[in-house]
Amino acid sequence: MTTIRADAELARQIEAATGGVTIVNEQGTTIALCVPLKPTPEPKYTVEEIEHRRRDLAGVREMARKQPERGKSLAEIMANLNRLAGESP
Repeated sequence: MTTIRADAELARQIEAATGGVTIVNEQGTTIALCVPLKPTPEPKYTVEEIEHRRRDLAGVREMARKQPERGKSLAEIMANLNRLAGESP
């Protein structure tokens, strides 16, 4: 793959784009299509927080494995959430 160094103005325009970019020459002929790379957002949780939650839920997962009949279907869960939100099912 070839690397082309963009001048400051072109780099600013590409970084400001919210989607794909068409790059044209002086005559308006398309010479390239570009998909700007956006910085990766910081994760919401640290590895330690995830491990802590995983440990906290270990008992719940074990109970679900031993007593699956105590679980609820997705339809039951959604109906309950809709009821709590004041919506009809």
